[in-house]
Amino acid sequence: MRKDLPPEKKKVEWKINWEVPTLDLCKKMKELGYPQNKRGWRWVEILEEGKTSSWHLISPYEDPEEYAYVKGDIVSQIIYAPTNGELGEQLPEGFCEFKFNNKFWIKNKEDDYLVSDDIEVNARSNMWIWLRKNGYI
Repeated sequence: MRKDLPPEKKKVEWKINWEVPTLDLCKKMKELGYPQNKRGWRWVEILEEGKTSSWHLISPYEDPEEYAYVKGDIVSQIIYAPTNGELGEQLPEGFCEFKFNNKFWIKNKEDDYLVSDDIEVNARSNMWIWLRKNGYI
């Protein structure tokens, strides 16, 4: 008879919201000049029957136009969704990340806590936005 594994040994389920930022964060990053000409995860706005729109997250392997065409709909807008790793590589020297009380925090060398979020990729996205608005990148 197999016993259930203790909680620390259970397989963690991978979730896409751990890997790419929310649509709202991606929109802010686009407004601030985050490069959009990359291949990767993308938020795609689809006009359904030319009337209502809805947003879909599509993988790097899907073509947005083909994705919409299958349904007979039209692509209205595409917003690039950077990955957690990509955003982590952009953190300049003098800033550090850590996890405390189940939140991801980013601070500068003066120990000013700048951003935090329950999800690491969203903390990193908020950090990119802060860095851009404050002239670091």
